[in-house]
Amino acid sequence: MKFINKTTTEFGTEVIKYDVGNCVPKDNVVELISSIASVCYASEPKNKNKLYDMLMKENSGALPSSAFSFQPVLLTPMEMNILMGSICNTVRVEAYPAGNTCPKLMQYGYFDNVVGMWVCNFRSLVYDYRAGLIDEATYEGIINRPVNMPIFIYKVNGMSMYTFGQHVRHSQKLQVISRRYVKDSKVPFTFTNHPSIQKDSRLIHMYEFITDTAREMYKEAINDFKVKPEIARGLIPQCANTSFWFGWNTPVDESNYIDMRTKKSAQDEIRAFADVLKEL
Repeated sequence: MKFINKTTTEFGTEVIKYDVGNCVPKDNVVELISSIASVCYASEPKNKNKLYDMLMKENSGALPSSAFSFQPVLLTPMEMNILMGSICNTVRVEAYPAGNTCPKLMQYGYFDNVVGMWVCNFRSLVYDYRAGLIDEATYEGIINRPVNMPIFIYKVNGMSMYTFGQHVRHSQKLQVISRRYVKDSKVPFTFTNHPSIQKDSRLIHMYEFITDTAREMYKEAINDFKVKPEIARGLIPQCANTSFWFGWNTPVDESNYIDMRTKKSAQDEIRAFADVLKEL
């Protein structure tokens, strides 16, 4: 995982860009997956290899963690032809989960004309392999193939939850800090104070009262009433900030996002974020 650039929006949201087009051999994959997954717990793992192995066996071993959707894989045109040919095999399609007969490699991938390869992610590959749409030899060849092309992902810190709600309406791979596991005592809540609030002393007072009260109610619920953090987080207002990793599934997803969110009609915080992504 290679650092590319870092910047901050006018609203204080930090955006860091990385290139993950070098995640073979396995050591690089372990670094990538452990870094992505660690945002959920807001701490670096003591043993990255152990975390990697645990995430590979998530969902009772049926499918690896969603963090593996950040690991790119490349398929040759011939391999894609094999995959599409498998769809016509009714026996294999019957083994595929109901309502999901479109292979995940097709659903979440795209053809790159520069490298002449189909670009997708490891989690989709595992999904289709275990559904019987790809044989073992093809699967092994794909996971050991170098990804010698730039593929960008982003780490974002300090985005308000109401802005994040707009961001996640778009198709993407995503890993977010979990306030189910991460209490305020580990990562204190911070809040976005929008410039429109700062124009009036009464609004400033209301904002400070609400955020301070919510923070105290959250702590009281956990410490005095023994409420679990996953429930107590419901007391926190939408101006609370969050951190996450994300990446686009396809270039079309990215261009649609930039086109929609850089329009003058877009809400100012998401527009500032989209403007930064466009420049990065």
